[in-house]
Amino acid sequence: MFQNYSFKIFMHPSAFTAIILNNAYNFKEYLPGSSFFIFYMTTQFFSAILLSMIIRKALRTDADRIMEIYASCTAVQQQQGISQWSEEYPNKRMLHQDIRQGRAYVAVESIPGTVIGVIVLAQGETDEEHQHIKWKLKNSPAVFLSRLAVDPEHQNSGIGSHLMDFAEHEAIRNGFCAIRLDADRQQELLFTMYKNRGYKVQGSVWYDDPPKEFYAMEKQLPRISIHWAAEKELPKIFEIRETVFIEGQQVNRELEQDGLDDRAKHVILYEEDFPVGCARIRWVSMEIEGSKPSALHYWKVERLAVLEQARQKGYGKLIMEWIEKQAKTQQVAGLTLHAQQYLEEFYKSLGFETAEKPFMEAGIPHVHMIKKLTVS
Repeated sequence: MFQNYSFKIFMHPSAFTAIILNNAYNFKEYLPGSSFFIFYMTTQFFSAILLSMIIRKALRTDADRIMEIYASCTAVQQQQGISQWSEEYPNKRMLHQDIRQGRAYVAVESIPGTVIGVIVLAQGETDEEHQHIKWKLKNSPAVFLSRLAVDPEHQNSGIGSHLMDFAEHEAIRNGFCAIRLDADRQQELLFTMYKNRGYKVQGSVWYDDPPKEFYAMEKQLPRISIHWAAEKELPKIFEIRETVFIEGQQVNRELEQDGLDDRAKHVILYEEDFPVGCARIRWVSMEIEGSKPSALHYWKVERLAVLEQARQKGYGKLIMEWIEKQAKTQQVAGLTLHAQQYLEEFYKSLGFETAEKPFMEAGIPHVHMIKKLTVS
C-alpha cells in the first residue's frame, strides 16, 4: 500500500543551507514557484555535498542493521537518564514481525546504501493498552506510529522529521483520518516536536515494571477528495491557477488562459471542503517510436497546481496518481506533459521519461515528458 520516497539534500558551503529535493511530491508544493524546502545548518564544515536518501519498506536483510540502530539509540537514552527502551524493547522478534507484516520502513542512504532510520506504521483496531483512551476520532480509520529511530550519527539532520512526513503523507494518501503515537514524558524535545506537528494529548498509557507514563497523542488528518470537476467548479479551478501561475510565477495572463479549457477535462482536489489543487487533461495524438504507424491517443496533463497553504502534503503527487488511474481505466495509451525543467526529477520519480531537449514556454524552461501506459 505504502510507497517509497526519495530525498536529495544539497549542502551549500557559504550559506550553510541544506535544500531538500523530494522526488515523491510536486516540488511546487514546497515554496511558491520553487522546487525546494529549505532548512538551516549550524556547522561550518560542509563543502558541496549531494546526499540521496530513500524511504522504503524494510527487508529481512535490514534486520541486523535496524537492531544496531535500536541498540545505539537505547544507549544514548540511558546516558541521558531516559529509560524508554531497553534490551527487551524493541527486540528482534518484534522487528521480524514488523518486517513480515510490511509495516516497518527504513530511511536508506543511496550511497553507500546504509540504513540510517526506521519507523513502524501499524493499521488496525486499538490495542488493549489504549482501549480507555478517548480518541477524538475513535471510530475513524487510523495509523499508529511507533519505534521511530535514527542512527545517532545522523540525528539532528531532519531524518526523523522526514520519516514523520512519510507516515503522515501516506496515511492521508490511503484514506486514514488520524495518526496516533505514544510519547515518553521524559523526552521533552520529542514531545515538543510532536505538539508542533499538531499532535494532541488524548490521555495516558502505562508500560513497563515499574509502570512508566506515556502520553497517547493523536493528530487529525485532512479529508481529501479528488474528482472530475463539474462546470460549476471551474471558477474555483481558475482561481487556483491565477494564484499559482499568474500571481505566483508571473505567467502572462493570455498564455495561462489559452482558450483550451472548454476542450479539456478538469481535475480538482479538495482538502476538507476547500479546493486547493487542480489539473486539466486534453486528448492529444502521439507518434511513439516502436508503435503502430497510426498515432496513439495520449492524455496531456496541464496546469497542475496546488495552493501555497496546501503544499508539503503530497497533493501534486496524489493528483498525478489519480489521473494515471483514470487513464488506465479508459485504456489511454499514455500520459504526456510539458514540465517546468526544475520539476523534471519529480516526474521521473512518477515514471515519466524526458522526450526532448529543454525549450522555453511562457518564459520558463520546460521539458517534454511522456509515460507509456497501455499501447494498442
